[in-house]
Amino acid sequence: PRPGRQQMSQPYSAQGVVAQSRVAQWPQQTYGRPDSPQWRPEDAVRAPKTVQPVATPPLDPEAMPQIKANPQGNYAVQLASFKDPKNSDASWAMMRQRYGSLLSGLRKEIRETDLPGRGHYYQLFAAGLDEADAQALCHLIKHKGHWCSVARL
Repeated sequence: PRPGRQQMSQPYSAQGVVAQSRVAQWPQQTYGRPDSPQWRPEDAVRAPKTVQPVATPPLDPEAMPQIKANPQGNYAVQLASFKDPKNSDASWAMMRQRYGSLLSGLRKEIRETDLPGRGHYYQLFAAGLDEADAQALCHLIKHKGHWCSVARL
């Protein structure tokens, strides 16, 4: 209490009657808690003892789209982004080794960009595609577990 004011022993309403706390009169919501009398062990959600990994179905080589490099194509697949442009050469070499048949005939392209709040980056692209081939290539790369994004250059 502020100096010069008396502390009241009981809360009063505007009419001078002792106000009762409605919160104290509400029943406690205890259902679903282990310390509740209504709780039953079968109500608990249990995680499975073993988790079976979901296997990604293999790609059927016959059903795989044929990706054709197009030197006049204005679409590309972004494969990575770096703060240091020196990392792009090593990354392109690793990508060519890992996805050689998918990236054959495509050219490496580096684009500089400023990302708000993150700074200056160098983006690595596999360029020289039309839109459909870029989408198909990105789909195949994602299927193999690597991130990518289709971009129009």
